[in-house]
Amino acid sequence: MLSLHQKWRYCAILFATGFLCANFAQAVGYKDVAFEGSLSSVPIPSNWVYEYQALGDVVVVGDGTTQGFLLSIGPNEAPEDYLSSVMGEMNASTLIDKIQKLKIGGYDAAIIDNFGIVHEKYAAISKAGALLIVYGTTKDDPLDLQKHLELLAEKTEFYPSKHPEKLAGSYVVDATEDPSYVPTLDMGMYQERVTLNSSGAFGDLGFGENDAIKIKNSEYLLGSWVQRGNRLIIEENNRHFVNYRLQTTSIGLTLIDQDGIRKHWVKQ
Repeated sequence: MLSLHQKWRYCAILFATGFLCANFAQAVGYKDVAFEGSLSSVPIPSNWVYEYQALGDVVVVGDGTTQGFLLSIGPNEAPEDYLSSVMGEMNASTLIDKIQKLKIGGYDAAIIDNFGIVHEKYAAISKAGALLIVYGTTKDDPLDLQKHLELLAEKTEFYPSKHPEKLAGSYVVDATEDPSYVPTLDMGMYQERVTLNSSGAFGDLGFGENDAIKIKNSEYLLGSWVQRGNRLIIEENNRHFVNYRLQTTSIGLTLIDQDGIRKHWVKQ
């Protein structure tokens, strides 16, 4: 799965190589633009351009020459803990000491300012039961980047969290990269089994037959699930965060992860 620090580095490469290339004037206003993923709308500066990348469920916006942002949804945890964890994944322990807790756009947040060839901002902003994750970069005045960040934090909206009855239930999991493949379930086969509870609880029984023993021995992995827009988001208790693109089918669900791998969940 594409981790967040990979997304951030990918974003930096896009801007450095001229993504959204055009010579646009400095933004003087904003317009709210609707998207289909977990972010329902993002305020885009006037004369900026933008792109939604469905695989990673990220929105990239920029002025085409000097500055831009990447936005995505993150897990429901303390912003400073999230940034600390991601910096650890990036082997950037020196940046952990730069984490600052503050308000951005009126919301509790944590931010890292990193000065180099370009100025970078890593931000995690707590709102609507999740984190708004923002990576920003500029070749110009960092204060100008901060002004845009404040508005992005204030005005960006998530789709409401839902637990639709049509998604609730027990499934067996069959993974394939071939979208035309229809799984066949043979009796006695060991298959991964998962549950989506109508209250929002997620369970993974793993592989095996005796579910009752697993539950008794606390091997039943619990977490939470939510639908936001066309995304199914699962947060497991081991802090594993998965953001699937969701498609309903006649036999259950087809889920596409951030590596593009399709999983068929067959409803029981």
